[in-house]
Amino acid sequence: CETPLKTVLTDGTDLCVFDLEGGPEGRAVYQDRSLTGAGIYTPEEILRVLVRGNIRGYVWNKIYRRTLFEGLTFPVGEYWEDDAVSHRLLGSARSCSVIHDILVFKEINPGSITERAFADQSDIKWVFIQRKKRYAYLKEHYPAVAESTRYEITCRACRYGIYEAALHNDREKVRDAARWLDEQQVIPTSGLLFSEKVMLWAMRHCYPLFRAGSVLYMELLKSGIWKRLKQLKRLLRH
Repeated sequence: CETPLKTVLTDGTDLCVFDLEGGPEGRAVYQDRSLTGAGIYTPEEILRVLVRGNIRGYVWNKIYRRTLFEGLTFPVGEYWEDDAVSHRLLGSARSCSVIHDILVFKEINPGSITERAFADQSDIKWVFIQRKKRYAYLKEHYPAVAESTRYEITCRACRYGIYEAALHNDREKVRDAARWLDEQQVIPTSGLLFSEKVMLWAMRHCYPLFRAGSVLYMELLKSGIWKRLKQLKRLLRH
C-alpha cells in the first residue's frame, strides 16, 4: 500500500481511504468506489460522507497512523465489528485523505460469517446494534452529524423490530428498540412515509398490529413483490 502511505505523508493526514473490488474465487465482478471527490477532509466532513453511505465503513480499505488505534478495540463476540469502530477512527483523525485507487480485493465466500448473516437476515440485528453505538458517539462528539442520521437510525430500529417480531415473535426485543427510540428522541418529525409512521406507532403502542405488519412485510420481501413495488415506485417518480 505504498500509494496511500505516500498520500498520508504528503497530505499530512492521519488516514487515507481507498477503493476496492471483489468477487468469488478471485474473480472481480464488482467495484466499490467512494462516491465523493478525492482530497483532504476534516473529521466532520468525512463523517458526513460516511453516514450518507458515500464511503464504506470498512476498516480494511483505509490506512492509518497507528496512534488512532490507541485505546481502541473491536467488540468481542459481535458481528459488523467495523461499524463499531470506523466512525471513531474517522472522528479522532485530525484530517483524512480520499483517493480513488483500487488497492484491495474482497473475496466473497458463500460460507463466510457475513454471507450466512445475510442469508438468515441476522445482519439486520447486528447493523442496528453497531449503528446505535455510532449514533451515541456522533451525538456526543459531532451532534450536527448525528442529527442528519435520525431517519436512518429510526429505519434501522424499525427493521430490527420487524425482524424480531416476524421471525422470533420477541415482544421484549421490539419493546427495547421502541424504548431506545423514545429515550433518544431519535424519530424525525418530518420526512417519514405514511407506512413508516404507522409501523413506528404500532411498534411503540400496539405489538399485535406491528407483528401482523411485520409478517406481511417479510412475506412480500420473500416473494419478490416488495422489490417490484419499489421498482414501480421509482418508475412513477420519473
